[in-house]
Amino acid sequence: MLEVAGVWVSKGELVKRLKFRVIRNGTVLQDDLKVHSFRKLKENITHADKGMEVGLTFENFAHHPFQVDDIIECYKDKPLKESVAFSPKPGVFMEY
Repeated sequence: MLEVAGVWVSKGELVKRLKFRVIRNGTVLQDDLKVHSFRKLKENITHADKGMEVGLTFENFAHHPFQVDDIIECYKDKPLKESVAFSPKPGVFMEY
C-alpha cells in the first residue's frame, strides 16, 4: 500500500511529470522519485501552484512513513554543458 503525503506548496510549483526528492533534516532520503498519484481533493491533477494543498504518492518510496517537516522537491534534469570524448588509448578516437 502506498503512503500518501499531504503537501502544502510553499514556493514554486510541483509538476507531476518531473522527478522528485524527499529531504529530511537537511539530508536527501531518496532522489529520482516518480509520482504514482497526484490529487487535489478527489481530482487527479498534473501540477500544483504555490499555496495549494495536494496529496502525493510515489513509486518505490523506501523511507516510510513521511514525517512532519519532510521537504518534497521536484526538479528536472539539467543537460550537460560540456561534451566528453571517450578514448580507449591516447590519440585514438572512436566514432559511433
